[in-house]
Amino acid sequence: MTTAITADEHGQEQDGPLAEDIPNGRFGGPRPTLPDHITPCTPEEQAAHFLELAEALSGFVVGDALRRHTQRKRGAA
Repeated sequence: MTTAITADEHGQEQDGPLAEDIPNGRFGGPRPTLPDHITPCTPEEQAAHFLELAEALSGFVVGDALRRHTQRKRGAA
């Protein structure tokens, strides 16, 4: 979210988030709705998905992957 000092329609300065950063469904029409065939996850399902993702990412080390990639490039040259 962006915070800026902006001027309202009367030229008065106001401090706070920009109106575009506050979702209220008025910019560009009403908020989109999910199609009938899609049902949102329950909070419990979201927590389970998050734990699964966190576990998968915990074993991934960027430095090692990057090092392997750069060594392959150097060896091919």
